[in-house]
Amino acid sequence: AITNAGAGLKVTRDTGTKYAGTASGKLVATTYDTPFYENFIPTTGSRVISFYAYTDGSAVTSADVQVYYDGAAQTSSYTSVGSGWYKVSATVTGSASVKKAGAIVKSGKTVYADSFDNTSATNISNVAGLSYADISKVSNIAVASIGKIIGVV
Repeated sequence: AITNAGAGLKVTRDTGTKYAGTASGKLVATTYDTPFYENFIPTTGSRVISFYAYTDGSAVTSADVQVYYDGAAQTSSYTSVGSGWYKVSATVTGSASVKKAGAIVKSGKTVYADSFDNTSATNISNVAGLSYADISKVSNIAVASIGKIIGVV
């Protein structure tokens, strides 16, 4: 669970607007671009940091929210997954030291964020026959197990 937020960010639990599970985080950046993050030690190599984001049903863009990693906003990709939700992701370089990872919400914006994840980009690209979008639908399964799954859609 992500537990750290900058002073300019109001964070509440919202059960009405969610991508998966029972709730999302409603993130309101009041005065400046503000991060919402967790400290963790990523493994080395390329990592994909991702989460699902929703604003008001319109397209989610870098004007709303970006992946936050190692103290900075990252160049992020935005993929529509339906109903106004977007998967926001960025590839970053892992490290053996503690890093901050999460989302940075732009000043004056309200973003609902759900299902934060970080995955090895190397393993994703090495799984034959499955696109990144297919793999992103599978959570909490070892990469070795993903290769054994037939017919992931």
